[in-house]
Amino acid sequence: MIGEDENGIENEEQGEYKKGVVYYMKNKKIVGVLLWNLFNRVDDARRAIRIGREFDDMEKLQRVITLDDKAKEEEDRRMQELNDRDTQQAKNVKVEN
Repeated sequence: MIGEDENGIENEEQGEYKKGVVYYMKNKKIVGVLLWNLFNRVDDARRAIRIGREFDDMEKLQRVITLDDKAKEEEDRRMQELNDRDTQQAKNVKVEN
């Protein structure tokens, strides 16, 4: 990685990066995402761009797309449960009408 440290001094860090996320920002909103070896996060990246939420805090931005596979699986399971619940509620509304 090439960049500046907290003192503004340019440096070059040698290392092997196995996976990662680069966010392209405009006016504090995500306008693009580069996924590095995170093939199952494409839908998350599309959603992050589509939502258009503003980010002032880098820690919150880091949680938009997680690098942790276990956390991703848990989030997917939770989202599926919510989708299933919404589908069931929609069916119940149609039956009542």
